[in-house]
Amino acid sequence: MSAKRIPNAEDADGSLAWQSWVAPLALHIINDVLAKVPQGSLSCIQPLLCLCAGSGLRYDSKVPLGSGHRKYLLSTDSGTSTLPTPGGAEPDFHLLNPGISENAIKTSQARHLVMDRLDQLELCLPPKPIAVAKQLMRAVWGVYDGEIGLPRRTHWLDVMSSTGLQSLFG
Repeated sequence: MSAKRIPNAEDADGSLAWQSWVAPLALHIINDVLAKVPQGSLSCIQPLLCLCAGSGLRYDSKVPLGSGHRKYLLSTDSGTSTLPTPGGAEPDFHLLNPGISENAIKTSQARHLVMDRLDQLELCLPPKPIAVAKQLMRAVWGVYDGEIGLPRRTHWLDVMSSTGLQSLFG
């Protein structure tokens, strides 16, 4: 993706500087828009919003990950997630894991919010398309997490195409 319209936003390979433009936009959409939309409101638009914003959630560096179906979350040990629930008290992640960046914490919290919202939408919307959306998000984040530090990055649509995880939402 070219960043010619954004001054000083190109990497050495000419691609858009993800951490200075895409990631902040994704975090803004998730934290300032999606998080404030009531769970039962605009149900048909929320899965698309989750997919679009969730596709912008890349870590800026390697981070310790949890395990199981929530392996995309930050964890202080290999078995459980330490992320707060929405509205809950947030632990001081820098004391628990001093090597984790603020961006990694925000990215992990946003990933948690996206998956939590998709879990809730799966209960009130047709479950099959939402299940596909959840699988797609996990697959996209898995590819992203494997590309940390690489100059070329995979687009989420390429992941969708290669995995066959198309649905009404993508």
